[in-house]
Parts: sequence; C-alpha cells; structure tokens
Amino acid sequence: LGARLDRVFCNRELRMHDVKVIGFDYDYTLVSYKWALQDLVYERAKNYLLQRLRYPPSLGECSFDRSFPIRGLVFDRRHGVLMKLSYSLAIHADTVHLGRRRLQHDEVIELYGDGLHVPMGEISEHMIILSGTCNRI
Repeated sequence: LGARLDRVFCNRELRMHDVKVIGFDYDYTLVSYKWALQDLVYERAKNYLLQRLRYPPSLGECSFDRSFPIRGLVFDRRHGVLMKLSYSLAIHADTVHLGRRRLQHDEVIELYGDGLHVPMGEISEHMIILSGTCNRI
C-alpha cells in the first residue's frame, strides 16, 4: 500500500525529516509537560492580554503560581468558585477557591452541605468542567 498523506498517525518511531506539520496537544492526553512550558504559556497569554486586549498594566506584575490548581477543575457559576471533583462527584474541600483565596472547610460545608457531593443535575445546570486551558465561562 502507498503512503496515505491525508491521515494523522502516531508512531513510536518517527523519521522527523518526513514530517511537515506538528500538532500541539496541550490537554495532557498524550504527554506531560515541564514547568518551563507552563511558564511560557502563562507569559505569552499575559502578554497577549496586555498588548492586544489592553488589560490594566498591573497584570504585568503577576507571575505563574505553580502551586495553584491548573487542570481537572470545575467552575461553579452559582457560587463563583473553582474546585476539583472526584470521579464520583465528591468535592475535594481543600481545592475550593474563590478567586485566589482557598475557602476554609466550614465555608465549603456552608455552600455544599456536609456530604461534600455535587448531584449530576447541578453539574450540567450550574457548573462548567474545565478540561483544558481554552474553556469559555
């Protein structure tokens, strides 16, 4: 069979001299990335906001915080909080943030009750699953 040039393929052994286009997978499905790339993406996005969209100059003073959650997040539109949920929709109480402030355990209980669980209906009605870095809220 002849080579199919109209297909996308993955191969463990790839002769790069035959490759004309390289795609960029940034949703962690194929590889894990080093912090240097995270820093670069943050700086480029910040510069875009400052230069192209004319965000306030004070944004330039911000820097990427590696300790802040960056993937696998859910945004609750009703309460305005960002959090991680388990596969069974249990809330990880120490990951619930209002802006950059981590909520105290009692504050999370006040919002979501003692069970710290989100019913499936609330996910679709009030929450946005942030599966990557380009979600719209």
